[in-house]
Amino acid sequence: MRNILFTLVLIAAAFTGQAATIDLNPLKVLGVLKVKHTTEGNLLWLQGRVGEGQYSIVNEAGEQCSIDMPIAIGDLTKTHIGIVKQTGLEIAITNPQLNHQLLIGKPVTSDNWVFRRADESLPADGYLVSGINTEESFVLNSRRRWISWLLNDQPSLVCQ
Repeated sequence: MRNILFTLVLIAAAFTGQAATIDLNPLKVLGVLKVKHTTEGNLLWLQGRVGEGQYSIVNEAGEQCSIDMPIAIGDLTKTHIGIVKQTGLEIAITNPQLNHQLLIGKPVTSDNWVFRRADESLPADGYLVSGINTEESFVLNSRRRWISWLLNDQPSLVCQ
């Protein structure tokens, strides 16, 4: 099953062209989060990016499944004010518990898991393939809107 998932992830990466320089072969990838675009906002020393992407897995039946996943990224940076459109990002998930947390819609903060660059050979829960660096903090499954807190908005897994 994992070999099928790995093969599908590599095929998807080849078609997008974003991960062409990263060899994911030694990783046991369970799922991949891809965000096409983010919006970056800066207010004095605070910098943040938000966006929504697709977290994709292959289930036990061999179906490719995905959920919409909001993401928020933050960092301390130079001083200025502004909002700009940014490129997206890609994260490969290798930890089964982290994969489960994402699939059930639980918010995941980068401080509670080990994330490394995809070109590092050290073990990690997830690998940052593109568009994000290890110094940035982020939240996966951040709530989409404030009303979702009241409605207990949960993602639904859609299989193709």
